[in-house]
Amino acid sequence: MAEKQKQKLAQGHSVVHIYPRYLGEVVLPWPKKEEQKEIASLLLKANKEVKLLEKELEYLKEQKKGLMQLLLTGKVRVKC
Repeated sequence: MAEKQKQKLAQGHSVVHIYPRYLGEVVLPWPKKEEQKEIASLLLKANKEVKLLEKELEYLKEQKKGLMQLLLTGKVRVKC
């Protein structure tokens, strides 16, 4: 729907332009309020999970650093 509106308002052949004064005429469909709330809730949950995973990654990086230090100093040996 919005794509067809943009095509009608576009000007030019090689390089197509849409002037800002015409963008106000484009009508965009929005999801209903309930669907917007569901989307927002899903994004919040995903954001929380990303933050948890980032914390876990940071912990694992620190753990790796510590283990590498033990290996380099010879305090811990690994049999091959």
